[in-house]
Amino acid sequence: VFSLGIGEAVLDLRPWAEQPGAAPTLADTVTATANLGRIEVIVPDTWRVDLTADARAGEITVNGVRIRSDSPTVRYEDVLTPRGDAAGAMTLVLSVGVGEIDIRQRPVDGLGVPGDGPIQQRDKGRDSPGTTQPEARSNDRSNDRTNKENDR
Repeated sequence: VFSLGIGEAVLDLRPWAEQPGAAPTLADTVTATANLGRIEVIVPDTWRVDLTADARAGEITVNGVRIRSDSPTVRYEDVLTPRGDAAGAMTLVLSVGVGEIDIRQRPVDGLGVPGDGPIQQRDKGRDSPGTTQPEARSNDRSNDRTNKENDR
């Protein structure tokens, strides 16, 4: 279970595929939530993934395809099939209040920089990954409206 208040998180599950031992099964569930921000999940393309994703006000993208909805709330349930023979399976449950969810299936080869952890948080003010404290920014314009009314 991973929970984020405000910010961006990248959850790369590919290192799990390289661990010795039993492959994950559908009984293995990964849950990630964010109140405000973005959740990006990278899963091995050799795993079957039972996916449930909810964005109360936002969008969901799966393997580069944006999931469309007629309302601000987007719910997506599907099974991501493995490319080739299945080397594992898992259940993935994602939820964001306001923001984005991005799920991608990628090969296990070329995971990135050695020592990168499976979870990274990104400061909204920076593009570099790392374990930084997310920066809270407000788009609250209520004071602007009040100030304009006082100027009349």
